[in-house]
Amino acid sequence: MADFLPWFPFDFDDFMEGTIGWTWEERGAYLTLLREQWRRGFIPNEPDRLHFMVIGITPRRLRTMWDLRIKAKFRPVDGDSAKLINDRMAAERAKKEVEVAAKRMAGAAGGAATAAARAEAAAAAHGAAGA
Repeated sequence: MADFLPWFPFDFDDFMEGTIGWTWEERGAYLTLLREQWRRGFIPNEPDRLHFMVIGITPRRLRTMWDLRIKAKFRPVDGDSAKLINDRMAAERAKKEVEVAAKRMAGAAGGAATAAARAEAAAAAHGAAGA
């Protein structure tokens, strides 16, 4: 898993279409849980503890929203039922991790090429000064 990824792609139209009939409070709780999944790679499969991630909503209210709406948007991680994921968020995170890794490799390669060019230039300058 990549280190901290500070933002995630968000398609507002898809989000609104996927939450038609939801209250803004339900949407906010769902979006907050998506954010937690982005940060951690999953949310814990402990519905009675999710209120610690969604500030400002009572545990009872969040449990009602979870059971009524939000639970259907997540599934257990294959091989680890203690973790839940939203498939689209997991796919977006996987794409972003590949993108970040590719940029890191390109940056390292570019840095190595720059260092080699500088070393070569320094050696050539030193050789020219000694001649």
